[in-house]
Amino acid sequence: MKINFSEIIRSLKDSFKVRHYKRIPIKKVLFRVTEEDIEQYFESSKRLFLYSNKWVESADGVVAAGRWVYVNIDVFDPNGDIVPKLSERNVRVEPKQRLYEYDYSPLRGAKKGDIIEYKQGFPKPFYQERVEGKEATLRVEILKVEENEPLPWVESDYLEYHRVKDLEEDKDLIRRILESRDEKRSEESVKQQIRKYLLEKNKFKVPQDIVNLTKKELIAFFRGHLNCKYCTPAYVEEQVSLNMNKFEIQAEELVRYLCIYEIICGKENILVSKEEIESDASALIGRLRTIDEDLRAYEYGFIPALEKFYLKSLKDEKFTNYRAEKKKGFYKFLIENAAITEEIRDK
Repeated sequence: MKINFSEIIRSLKDSFKVRHYKRIPIKKVLFRVTEEDIEQYFESSKRLFLYSNKWVESADGVVAAGRWVYVNIDVFDPNGDIVPKLSERNVRVEPKQRLYEYDYSPLRGAKKGDIIEYKQGFPKPFYQERVEGKEATLRVEILKVEENEPLPWVESDYLEYHRVKDLEEDKDLIRRILESRDEKRSEESVKQQIRKYLLEKNKFKVPQDIVNLTKKELIAFFRGHLNCKYCTPAYVEEQVSLNMNKFEIQAEELVRYLCIYEIICGKENILVSKEEIESDASALIGRLRTIDEDLRAYEYGFIPALEKFYLKSLKDEKFTNYRAEKKKGFYKFLIENAAITEEIRDK
C-alpha cells in the first residue's frame, strides 16, 4: 500500500496545527579553506595518480586491502553440492569490500596458493534458488596477488591527466572543490537543525495505521540493506528485532515531519510552476537520451521507459510536491524567515 500524504493532510487538516516554523534559531557554520587543506588534498590527488595506473604481482603474495586478487571460486549449497552457475575461474576481486554476490573479506591475510573455505549467507530473493535465503560454503583458491607499482613523478603527465595547464590552476580547482564540499556540509547541517526544531515544536498525534505502514517500509529497507551485505537470515531477523523501537520512533517522526512539510507548503503556497517542472523534466530526458546514445540502451527499451515515466509524472500532483522540495522552496522559505547566527571555523 502506497502512502499518499497529500490525501491524509486534506482529510485531517483540522487535526494538525503547525504554528512554530518562523524565526527558527539556526547556527550556520562557515568553514574556512586554508592553504594547508589545499596541500593535503593535492598530495592525496598526487598519490592517487601515481598509484592507480600500474599493477604488478606482489612479491609476498599476501592478500590485503588495496590489492587485486585472482581466484577460483566454488560455491556449495547447504547439502554440499556445487552450484555451477555461481562458481567462477580466474576472476579478479578486491578483498576490502564485497563484489557482486560474494564477501571476499575472509581472504585477507591468506597467500598465493592457499585455499580458503568459509560460509556466507545469501539474500532472499536471489536468482539461485538453491542458496536463496540460506548459508552456502565458498571455497576460494588464490591464484595471484597484484599490487600497485608507483609511477615516477612527471608533472606534465599529472597536468594532462587532470586537464589543467599548471599546478596553480590545479590548486585553484582544488580550492573550489573544497569550498563546494564545505558549503554542502553547512547546508545539510542547517536542514538537520530545521528538522529537529520543527519536530520538537510541533508535536501532534499522527494516525497510527500510517505510522505502522511507514515502519513496515523502514524495516523492509533495513532488511534489504543487510541482504545486500549477504548477512545470514538469522542475523538479519536478529537485527530487525533489536532495532524495533528505533523503527517505531523513526516512522512516527517521518510521518509527522512530512505532515509538517505539507501543511507549511500549503499555508505559504510553496509550489513549483508547471513550466519549471517541464523544463527540469525536459533537461533530464535530454540527459537520458545522451546516455542512450553512448550506451546504445534503446535496443533494451530502458531509456524510453524512463522517458515515459517522467512525462507521465508531469501530470502527477505528488511529483509537483516532490519537485517543490527538490527545488529547495521549502527550506529556502524557512531559512529566509529564520534567526541565523554565523560562525567561521577552520576544519
